[in-house]
Amino acid sequence: MHINQFICDFRHLLDIIPDKILVYFIKQMGYAYFVPSGFSKFAQRIFRILRSDEIGVILFTPKMDRPIRVNQLIQDYQKEYPLVKVDLAPGHTNDLNYILPPIEQAAKKKKNMGICVTNCELMIYERNYQVIEEIAKLQQKQSHHRFLLFFEIDITHPDIARQFSLNEVFNNIVYYPLYEYKDTLNFIDYSLKEWKMELSKSIKNNIIQECGGQFWLVRRAVRTLRDDPEMTLEQIFETEQIRFRLEQIYLSLLDSEKKVLQKVMKQEEIEDPVEKHSLNYLNRMGYIRDGQITVPLLEQYMHEHLPKISLLQTGEHIVLNNVNIEGNFSKKEVRVLRLLLEQKNRVVSRDLIAKAIWPVNTSDSYTDWALDRFIARIRVKLKSLGVSKNLIKTFRSRGYMLSGSSSS
Repeated sequence: MHINQFICDFRHLLDIIPDKILVYFIKQMGYAYFVPSGFSKFAQRIFRILRSDEIGVILFTPKMDRPIRVNQLIQDYQKEYPLVKVDLAPGHTNDLNYILPPIEQAAKKKKNMGICVTNCELMIYERNYQVIEEIAKLQQKQSHHRFLLFFEIDITHPDIARQFSLNEVFNNIVYYPLYEYKDTLNFIDYSLKEWKMELSKSIKNNIIQECGGQFWLVRRAVRTLRDDPEMTLEQIFETEQIRFRLEQIYLSLLDSEKKVLQKVMKQEEIEDPVEKHSLNYLNRMGYIRDGQITVPLLEQYMHEHLPKISLLQTGEHIVLNNVNIEGNFSKKEVRVLRLLLEQKNRVVSRDLIAKAIWPVNTSDSYTDWALDRFIARIRVKLKSLGVSKNLIKTFRSRGYMLSGSSSS
């Protein structure tokens, strides 16, 4: 169906569907939810958007409890502003007739109504940016209806934002980050009460420490303990259910977000402008705090599943993942690399490295500045080959050490 034809049909539906259908729908909802401490403030931000004449965009972190929070808004705040929900499905995001079907929740044109469209990241994955803009245009024409688009992807990312021609899409952005410690602890207690079980304070803290504020992981860990109380947390964190969740969380991240997490994990500097944007976003969403990844299980997953770098000396050659790389380095640099490889995981003194660089008249050629610059050049060349600069670690006033391996 053509977009313009759909808009006409949708307007007609708003005129003919009675209010009592919406009221009946809402009364059937009687869900009990855990309420995080910031939810009321979050709801008020949503209502400010609903009372404006603009579209709203709400960003959740991947695999969070978005469905529950949307349902909670619909159930608990009908008096403040009636809301209905449309869930998108793969393959239908280019069809406005599917996105906004003739839903029973619609109200007469005289009554204000908020329409929550969830799973909107599908429109990004399927590159249907125009549909989002058409919804924004429909918002401008529908004075009594407000559209809230819920994403689990950063649509402010430079590679995504540039696909839009309407700036109105970005006028109202609300961020819903991972939960803090207090909320996560309360969520565990809520689950324990629901399942009539108990856990020690230390076990609760260990779950929070490993899962961070990602409720999807926390809930699964507690559920597994409910079903098998004899399991240790180490065993639980290795279960297929937890590993699947970690995989889904990681795969849901944008490429630049994955690179940022990898660099944070390896304590590398982030200089690329797009990666800096993702760094700010991940900080805002609670995945990174004080330069550390807040979900250790995710960091462990990355360590285990990312390609590994193998830098070795075999016979007369230095090989990286079985490829001879000596041609990328000068003869002096090769001598230093061999020395570091021979003493892998041991600190090699500055004097020994200097002798490898300047075997003749070492004291005349050697300065601290010259040695540091020499090591810096090796690091730059290793980085160009996909090796972390932290593979060679600095020990101030003592020397340098080449660690065993590094993730690419």
